[in-house]
Amino acid sequence: MFCVLCGLFLLAPGCGPSSTPPPGKSHIILAAHDTPEGDKKLADAVCTADNAQDTINAAIANLPATGGQVTLLPGNYTLRKAALIHKNKPVSGAILINKNNVFLQGYGPSTSLFLADAQDCNVVRITGVKGVTVERLSIDANFQGQTVRNRAFESCGIRASWIHEADGEHCSDIVVRECTVRNAAGLGIMLWGSNVQAVANVLSDNQADDIELLGGPGIIRGNSVTRTSGNVDSVLGTDAADDILITQNTVTITGKGSASVGIRSWGGFSHHIITNNIVRVEKGGALRIGIDSRTTETIVNGNLLECPPETPCIVSLGDGNIVTGNIFRNAAIGYQTSPLWKDQPHENSAPEDARGVVFDNNTLLSCTLDAMSFQNHCVPLHPSVANRVEAARP
Repeated sequence: MFCVLCGLFLLAPGCGPSSTPPPGKSHIILAAHDTPEGDKKLADAVCTADNAQDTINAAIANLPATGGQVTLLPGNYTLRKAALIHKNKPVSGAILINKNNVFLQGYGPSTSLFLADAQDCNVVRITGVKGVTVERLSIDANFQGQTVRNRAFESCGIRASWIHEADGEHCSDIVVRECTVRNAAGLGIMLWGSNVQAVANVLSDNQADDIELLGGPGIIRGNSVTRTSGNVDSVLGTDAADDILITQNTVTITGKGSASVGIRSWGGFSHHIITNNIVRVEKGGALRIGIDSRTTETIVNGNLLECPPETPCIVSLGDGNIVTGNIFRNAAIGYQTSPLWKDQPHENSAPEDARGVVFDNNTLLSCTLDAMSFQNHCVPLHPSVANRVEAARP
């Protein structure tokens, strides 16, 4: 009789945690079905083996209106698509965050989230809110088990954005930090809003861009991406964004991995800083454009790009870029409207308002300059004496 009665009270002495998270707590701790028994005793609720999203989403919903923290203890969490209607529109995701000031955290690789077969949704979906941090989760989005492959924006590892631009609910102050995201049928991490940050994450073999920021300002910093299979448009970059810092990231393309662009900033926008990144193509990997800096008034500084001599990469530079202190090995370097970037027409003369490119103090190892595009866009036909030019080492 005692154990039956104490089941009515969460964490009563002598009884295990409930499967229902308590309401009103600002910090809710959840366990997986296989969390070690000693750790389970710390939990406010335990997730089921096949539908962990039910307990996780209930915990987020039960946080105070001002927000709070949900911690996932070490264990394996199998997730399925959850139902949420936001402003009469369905939201696609397993874990759904539509409340301000939510901190969702795990314990790194030991907190493993797996998207079950045939769910065709984002693993974590953040919708029209502010002040959200997702930290130290290990996500396997299981693209091999999904059935829909052409909905990149709704099949991400972690996605933050509004439902529809007309809703006027932009995300802001979103941080994804120290997460592992792999095997997404869409993008690995896609964050759309103001002050959005992807920091110190590890990504591999997502089927669309590994990290993409939209809106701005924002930061892509200290991430490590390895591509061993599949082909993507862009590994790291921005789309429709101003004022983005892309720094201290490492991109490695190896095995059977390939990408059109290693690091990209989108045309029609401005004021990025692309600095101190490493982009490396190893044996078997394929990369067409190492750095594609389309944004205007952008600083490209201190980057290392290494491509194989048999398949040189392209460095494509936008108007008003300042390109200094980089090391480019086996690259063809040109203005972004040159024939190197075949999706854009070649211009026979510079626009009247062209600012050109400052290209100085770089180290060029077995590189070529697209002379016509540079000459027509107010930059030297040949590298300046301040650029160090030499053949690549054998």
